[in-house]
Amino acid sequence: MKNILGNLNFGFTKWCVALIAVGWMGAEALADNVYWNFQTDAPTSGVPSGLTVSAVSQGNNNGTTTLLTASSVSSTYTGFSAANNAGAAARTGVLSTALSGSAYFEFTITPNSGFSFSITSISFGSRETSTGPKAYSLRSSADSYASDLATGTLSATSAWALKSNAGLSISRAVATTYRIYGYNGAGGASAKTAIYPLCLLMTQGSSPW
Repeated sequence: MKNILGNLNFGFTKWCVALIAVGWMGAEALADNVYWNFQTDAPTSGVPSGLTVSAVSQGNNNGTTTLLTASSVSSTYTGFSAANNAGAAARTGVLSTALSGSAYFEFTITPNSGFSFSITSISFGSRETSTGPKAYSLRSSADSYASDLATGTLSATSAWALKSNAGLSISRAVATTYRIYGYNGAGGASAKTAIYPLCLLMTQGSSPW
């Protein structure tokens, strides 16, 4: 019997980042919902003028797995895409942001010169097997991924679920990378098996700063 403990298939059907781009010289704030449907790793739509939002990528992968797949497509919650997932294979254990630590997905927001951006919420769909991660943490490069911006639990029941994190207050004027770590799995992890799909990632924008 194949041991898939500690792997995660983290799949976004709609990774939405609702951002506000704000110009230093009193320019009108430009708010939008940026989202990924994971037909590709780049944002599907919604990047406001004044910002660049990168493709999503995987990190601390336990072995080598394909980032985008159509296996275990999302279902059962409002807004699911039933399309591709972004997948990674995760190690078990407590959260570790070190090299070869907890698996994560990341994207980078870069404001143009004279612009800043704000984020107020982030949501995503996730599915984990019984041996996959049971918790997640959103962190950023602003403090070298040292502190939580949002946290939550994962069911590890092989069922898709929407995870929403509202009330965030994140404002930046320089390029910043955001990571969603999956951790707290238990047992012996099997490399090269992605069982943690991330189906929806949505980040809401806030008022200008």
